Amino acid sequence: MSDCETAANRKYAFSAGLALWILILGLAIRLVFAPVFTYPFDIEHWGVILQNTESGNGLFGLTGYFYTPAWGYILGFEDLIINLLPGMTYGERFTNLLEIEGMVFPYQTATTTTPVFNFAMKLPLILVDVLVGYLIYRLVMSECGDERKAAIGFGLWFLCPIVIYMSSVQAQFDCISALLTLLCVLLVRRNLFFLAGVIFTIAALIKFFPAFCIFLLCVYVAKATPGRLSWKNLLLSVSGAVLTALVIFLPQILDGTVINAFSFVFGRTSEYDLMLMLRTYPFIAVTLVILVVLAIFAWRMDDVRRK
Repeated sequence: MSDCETAANRKYAFSAGLALWILILGLAIRLVFAPVFTYPFDIEHWGVILQNTESGNGLFGLTGYFYTPAWGYILGFEDLIINLLPGMTYGERFTNLLEIEGMVFPYQTATTTTPVFNFAMKLPLILVDVLVGYLIYRLVMSECGDERKAAIGFGLWFLCPIVIYMSSVQAQFDCISALLTLLCVLLVRRNLFFLAGVIFTIAALIKFFPAFCIFLLCVYVAKATPGRLSWKNLLLSVSGAVLTALVIFLPQILDGTVINAFSFVFGRTSEYDLMLMLRTYPFIAVTLVILVVLAIFAWRMDDVRRK
């Protein structure tokens, strides 16, 4: 074996070991945090939603669900599994803490969820974190063929404090949309445009942030076929997106509760939320402008490369 081959083997062995240690450390942190550390307001609502659906009232029959139906369907699937666990209780409401719910900060709750329920709700999110990290690893490998860089990319995601907090403490499901957005990119790379549209719609309806990528993704899809513009590719993607949205909202269309699916945008009208929106929306507008400019730049740069 040559010195070059030996050095290369060492590099890959180090990189594989690095990724493994990142995985072990990231999982250890998450598994310690998940049962005992939580943000009660959000995870209490997941329990409320499960109880509402179990009572036969659906997602919007009773107050408590403020998202599009996609996350509710995922919760319904998780509920089927959680109900198989013996002795599962969601939590307990402490009457002597009810006063905190009337404080100026509105997101306080007198309900404390059980460690078992916390862990049951967060474990799927932790597994999604792993899958997102794996896709990042594979994407970096496919672009540069360097396992060390791929391991670093995996680590930047899997050891990010915000990522760990969202899945293992707050029990928020942003990682699911991140996973589906990455899958959308992979599907476009494999010329599976209809499926890419399907996956993108699900990602954006779980959490809206993937929608900010729509301009760049449209350019990517339209120019995915080398040497020519392919509006057929874009049409396939849009068709998949529209069809998926209709399927997801079909129950709400039939029972007339579609507007309820957007209550997290229109229904939170307290003074606190109004001030928050006034501070947030300018940043959203600036972000959209930047993304449009980037999409135009990507379009023109691609044309330059073709010449």
